[in-house]
Amino acid sequence: SIFTFGCIFIEWFVFTPILNYVVLYFGVFFSFIAVSDIFDHTVVGSRPGSDAYALYEESMRCCLPRCVGFQWFIVAVLLQIGGFVLGYMLLSAECEGRGWIECIFHTKVDFGDWNFDEIFDFK
Repeated sequence: SIFTFGCIFIEWFVFTPILNYVVLYFGVFFSFIAVSDIFDHTVVGSRPGSDAYALYEESMRCCLPRCVGFQWFIVAVLLQIGGFVLGYMLLSAECEGRGWIECIFHTKVDFGDWNFDEIFDFK
């Protein structure tokens, strides 16, 4: 909390965009911890008493606990990707001086600049 208050103080008096990067760091860090926790506790090893096992018992045993955990894992990864794209949009130069809603619905994300063809060799 001292680190966060220090960043707020720096944002307020010294340097403007530091708080955006601190919030982005916290979001990525906590999301990574959540995704790895979902994977470790529900996909790799499902134990009686876990949330995945409880959902397995409540759904009349139609979907195995590891399958439930895998579904949660996929949802968490998709939300992580969506958060990355949203953060990329909001920190772009096009969103400078705009509000959140205006920026989200009026920003064009161009992934063509990232050169995926050269990185993954899709030829």
